[in-house]
Amino acid sequence: MRKITFYLAVTLSLNFFPNHALFADEISGLKEQLNEMREQMKEQARAMEEMQRKIEMLESEKGERFSKARAGKKLESAGKTDGGDVRVFWKNGLRFETPDKDFSLKAGGRIQVDFAGMGEDSEVKGKLGKLEHPAEFRRLRVYGSGTLFGNGVYKAQVDFAGGEVGFRDVYLGLKNIPFLDLFRVGQYTAPFSLEDMTSSNHITFLERSLPYALSLHRNTGIGFNSSHLDERLTLSSALFFNSDDNSAIPLSNALNSATRVTGLAWYENQGERLLHLGAAYCYRNPTNENKTDFRYSSSPEIHLAPDFVDTGEFSGRYANLVGLESALVYGPFSLQGEFIQSFVNRKDSSAVGYFDGFYVYASYFLTGEHRNYDKFWGVFSAVKPLKNFSFKERAFGALELAARYSYLDFCSDDINGGALSDITAGCNWYLNANMKVMLNYVHAHPNGVGNADIVAVRCQVYY
Repeated sequence: MRKITFYLAVTLSLNFFPNHALFADEISGLKEQLNEMREQMKEQARAMEEMQRKIEMLESEKGERFSKARAGKKLESAGKTDGGDVRVFWKNGLRFETPDKDFSLKAGGRIQVDFAGMGEDSEVKGKLGKLEHPAEFRRLRVYGSGTLFGNGVYKAQVDFAGGEVGFRDVYLGLKNIPFLDLFRVGQYTAPFSLEDMTSSNHITFLERSLPYALSLHRNTGIGFNSSHLDERLTLSSALFFNSDDNSAIPLSNALNSATRVTGLAWYENQGERLLHLGAAYCYRNPTNENKTDFRYSSSPEIHLAPDFVDTGEFSGRYANLVGLESALVYGPFSLQGEFIQSFVNRKDSSAVGYFDGFYVYASYFLTGEHRNYDKFWGVFSAVKPLKNFSFKERAFGALELAARYSYLDFCSDDINGGALSDITAGCNWYLNANMKVMLNYVHAHPNGVGNADIVAVRCQVYY
C-alpha cells in the first residue's frame, strides 16, 4: 500500500511540474506581446500627434493664404501678366513688382519734424528779425514711383508741409535709351550742384549750405541723365522753365538750360573709398513773375530762421551760373565742398552782378559706417548702419559727427544784399536705414550786423 501511494505521488509530481513550467512560459510570452503592443500603440500615438500638427499647420497656412489672396484680390487680378502674379514685399518701402520686373510700384514718404531756438545780438534782432516759430513740419511727403512695360518710368510726390499741397518731383520718362540712359519730362531738380541733387533724406546737416540760395532747385522741363565708363562718368542736361514751387506751373515762357558732368577719379571697395569731381553750368532767365527781375536771399542754414541776406529785386536780362564740386570718402571719414557763382547781365547798368558762395565740411562715423554713393546720379544716398538700434540686442545704430563752414556774398556794385558766414556743428544718429535724429548748432555772422547762435533738432522717418 505504501508503495502504491509513493508511485502515485511521484506520478502526480511529474505531471504537475511540467504543466506549471509551460504555464509560466505562456504568461511570459503574453507579457512580451503586451509590451510590444504598448510600444506600437505609443508609436502610433506619436504618429497621430505629428499628423495632427501637420494638419493644423496646413490649415493655418491655407487660412493665411486665403486672407492674403482676399485682401489683394483686386491688385493681383489687375496685375496679372504672362510672367505671373504681382509680388508684394518690403525693401525700405512697400513695393509691388511682377516677376519679370516690367511693372513695379514703390510707395514711400518722409516726415521731418524740426525744433529750434535762437539767441542773437540786439542788432541782429532789430535789423534781421528773430525766430518766428520754435517748431515746424519741415517736410511731409508721400509718393509713388516705378516702371511700366520695362522701359517706362514715373514718379508722383506731393508735400503737405505747412498745410499747403505742392508738387515735389512729378514726372514720367523712358529708361535704357542708347547714349541717354534716362529721359524725363515733368518737374524735378535741374542738374546743378551735388548738394542740391542729393535728397533731403540723405544730406549731412539739417539744411543745405548757404550757396544753395544760388542753385536751381525744382523746375518743369525735359532732360536726360546718362552714365559711362562703368558708371565712373555721368552726364546730365535739361531744358526747363522757371516754375512755381507748389504748382510746377512756369512763371514765364523763357527757356533755361543746365548741364552737369561728374567723374569718379578714384573708386574702391564699392564706394568705401572714392574721390568725386564735378562741374555744372546753367543759363537762366529772370526767376520772378515779373519776367525781368532776379532776387537772391538766404537764412542761416536753419529753415525756421529769417533771411539774413537779401538782394531784393533787381533788373537783369539773364544769368550764367557756374558750379564746381568735389567729395572724398575714405572709410568713415569724408570731405565735401562746392563753389557756385552767378553772373547776372544787368538791364539798368553796364556792370555785371557777381554773386557767389562756397562751403566745405568734414564728417566722421564713430561706429565705422561710410557714406554711400549712387554712381548713376553722381550723388550720395542713404547711410545703412552696421547694426540697427535695438534694446534687445544692445545695438546703438550709427553715429556721425560733422562740421561745416559756408560763406555767401550778395554784394555787387550797387546791390548790397549783404554777406553771411556760418559755422555749423552737427551730430547725426541713424537708428536704422529709415530713421534718423539730427542735432545742429549754427553760429551765424551776417557781416556788419552782429552774431546769432541757433540750436536745432530734427526727427526724421523716410522710406
